[in-house]
Amino acid sequence: ATGKGKSLCMQSAGTLLGGVTLVIVPLLALGADQVTKILRANQAYGVVKGYHLDEIKTPQRRDMIIQELLHLNPDSNTSIFIFASPQAIVSNTAPWRGAIHTLHLKRLRRLVVIDELHLYLQFGLSLRSEFKKLTSLLLDKLFPPTDKRSHPALLVMTATISQRWLHIFHKMTNLSFLPKHILWGSPDDMA
Repeated sequence: ATGKGKSLCMQSAGTLLGGVTLVIVPLLALGADQVTKILRANQAYGVVKGYHLDEIKTPQRRDMIIQELLHLNPDSNTSIFIFASPQAIVSNTAPWRGAIHTLHLKRLRRLVVIDELHLYLQFGLSLRSEFKKLTSLLLDKLFPPTDKRSHPALLVMTATISQRWLHIFHKMTNLSFLPKHILWGSPDDMA
């Protein structure tokens, strides 16, 4: 269901953790809307910035943002939200993937959010193939099974999902959750 506060959870967690939050969004309009909300929060909650990778068209703008990210001080109270579709990450954007990896090594990328998970799982093979590429190019590197201490926080959000779809997500990404870490809206949502 919409309007239940999922976006607020992501915004609050990313702001409290500081550093860089990577938000993977399935729809371009959703990413643009989220950036607008983040930029409004800037005045109320301190230094909060937001960028949408899908909307950055020039190499100069891309390089400027990457430099800002890489020069972020680990002790800074600045929070930067990077919104991106799987396509933006897996297409010919090696500079973005390199920057995200460097942020991971510097422990500046503190939260990874997968928003509207049900859309990835239900909208067919085209998005699923992008998500599989995203898994091998990014998620496997950020969440290596051999070094769980280096994992950033992970927040996966959806309004509608079942145990069956969680199993499919696990098979697609190699990511899984302990039952105690899953918040269901109501007992009916677990069916």
